Amino acid sequence: MAGIQSKIAAAKSARKPVDDGGEDVAVRVANLERELAEARAKLGETEKSEANWRTRAEQSDARYTSEKIRSALASAAAKAQAVDTDDIVDLVINRGARIDGDRVVFGQGADVKDADAFISAFIESKPHLKRSAPVAQGSGSPTTSATSAPVQPPEKHDLKTKEGATAAVGGALLKLANKNAKST
Repeated sequence: MAGIQSKIAAAKSARKPVDDGGEDVAVRVANLERELAEARAKLGETEKSEANWRTRAEQSDARYTSEKIRSALASAAAKAQAVDTDDIVDLVINRGARIDGDRVVFGQGADVKDADAFISAFIESKPHLKRSAPVAQGSGSPTTSATSAPVQPPEKHDLKTKEGATAAVGGALLKLANKNAKST
């Protein structure tokens, strides 16, 4: 651009026609000014394009950081045997999770905890978020389904009253539930 501007300045300072094939100085100045305007327009487009790419790169970096944090938190929640890892991630994501080097940490200074330690402590403080241990079956015992009470023989209910109709329907539903439990 400095070369174009120097040519314009030189052309403006020269008041007499230059012998360059009959071209007038005013025409050359006009041509140079047009070239300068085109160069400025192209520079503006390039700057817009650069800003657009910079914005895209920043958005991509933010998405990468967010997904890396979410992934590390979900992994830590699974290790800590959380009932629902997505719920744990949603609960702790805004509690200061950040990337420090190659790991996700919480806190500042001396209070820094990695994601695994933070999630474990969080779940231990809220036991309802931890998956319960599976109940072991005894050696050689058949697998049984839990029922609330043993099935009793059907009673005769007076279907003309509300209480009798309700009891009859409840008994029928209990029979169906027990039959389905035995078949599985």
